[in-house]
Amino acid sequence: MLSEVQLPLDIRVWKGGTADNQTVADTFAHWKQTYQAKGAIWVADRSMSDEPTLSAIDRLGLDYVTGLSGQTQKALLRAFHEAQPDLFDQPLSEVAYESQRYVLCRHQKKGYRRAAAHQRARRTVYEGLKAIAQSPHNKHRDKLYHRAMKLLERHGQTGQWSIDFEESTDAHGVTRWTLRFTLDRQAAQAIDAMGHYELLQTSLSGKAADSSQVQAYYKSLMSVERCFRMAKTSLEIRPIRHWKKRRITAHIHLNYLALWLVKYIEGQWRGLGYPREVVPTLRDWDQALRYTELLDKDHQTTVGYEWTQGEQARRVIEQLKALGELKALQPPV
Repeated sequence: MLSEVQLPLDIRVWKGGTADNQTVADTFAHWKQTYQAKGAIWVADRSMSDEPTLSAIDRLGLDYVTGLSGQTQKALLRAFHEAQPDLFDQPLSEVAYESQRYVLCRHQKKGYRRAAAHQRARRTVYEGLKAIAQSPHNKHRDKLYHRAMKLLERHGQTGQWSIDFEESTDAHGVTRWTLRFTLDRQAAQAIDAMGHYELLQTSLSGKAADSSQVQAYYKSLMSVERCFRMAKTSLEIRPIRHWKKRRITAHIHLNYLALWLVKYIEGQWRGLGYPREVVPTLRDWDQALRYTELLDKDHQTTVGYEWTQGEQARRVIEQLKALGELKALQPPV
């Protein structure tokens, strides 16, 4: 859970193997009572968009913005494209369907990757259908049909190809079947167009949040994922070398406190125009900068301190001055 200034607000620990959607109702009821929030927006990815979870969120009086599961999204995108293809001519649009508000968000980079994958799949299907059409085992029409459909289903191409058969008789009077196939180019182009879009669903009204705000709410999940990644990598929450529940919980809570401190420092730096990650930056500073102790000629008494010299050290000192941290790093005299 993150605040508006990207600070983690709370952490809870569950038994391993607990599904995410089983923790929603209890967790949000606890947060609602603890923080006395007048309103909140629950943002989740497609794995949390099932009907029981959304019903629980609705009973708690919260609004939501979520993605959709893969098959549901494909079905809805196809229905929207058939009914209103002009929706897909703009980067951001929305549509109401069965009393539910949906927002279509264009994702160009992912769309081009999907289009390339579709092209590779079509080429594979074409080669496979060609091999089936040339197969000498063509006495049974049903067997040829099942082979062709199995190939199309394996590559998700059933709606993009037309399958037909041509009957003939060989020199021995045996009935033979020849597979004929054509690509429905219009359907293929529609699939490629839909691949450029992600579909979000939300309970927010248009007055509460327009399409761009809904998209921004969903993109905020990246900040949450970044916190998880930071806890697992930079702050090294794993491996957890404990067996007792209380020690495991204490380990995770200490990691959470470190995460909170890192996010707080990042917020302070961002306000000063220095958008850098804390842990890698501190490691870089530690490598580039040393504070040297100066001794007298007998090498017995400390007479002062000075920073190491060099281009990297000077650069770090300037950064510390700009962030107001240089004085705090001075050792005691």
